Amino acid sequence: IDAAINPGNSGGPVFDARGCVAGVAFCKDVRGSIDNIGYVIPAEVVRCFLKRCGGEDGYILSPSLPYRWHKLENQSLRAAHGVPDGISGVLLTSVSPSVESALHAGDVLTMIDGRRISDDGQISLRGSELIQHRYLLRNKRIGE
Repeated sequence: IDAAINPGNSGGPVFDARGCVAGVAFCKDVRGSIDNIGYVIPAEVVRCFLKRCGGEDGYILSPSLPYRWHKLENQSLRAAHGVPDGISGVLLTSVSPSVESALHAGDVLTMIDGRRISDDGQISLRGSELIQHRYLLRNKRIGE
């Protein structure tokens, strides 16, 4: 976001152009000399977190990824695994026994819930906003 985030105002809402809450401001990049650049926890992530906290049994853990993956940005890696041009996704390097009936090491994961995965592992969240694909899985409950 293009806003000053100072002590006392992180944790506040971030609004989109229509005046709807888009997320929560949570930190400022202090590594460089650039000022007024902050980061946002998307509203969808906050909503999911709050749902997990609302149960009588306390916080419900989100499932971990059932696989390890590698970016497919390198042309040599793509060629070695036979990934054709025009196909984007991530290379699965190992999979959990719980998903071995559907996924295998060496598979290329190209979509989750109808959303295309880019070669660097990102998906479109809203319009041009990008987030890592593992976010989609972490928002699910075990068994979904």
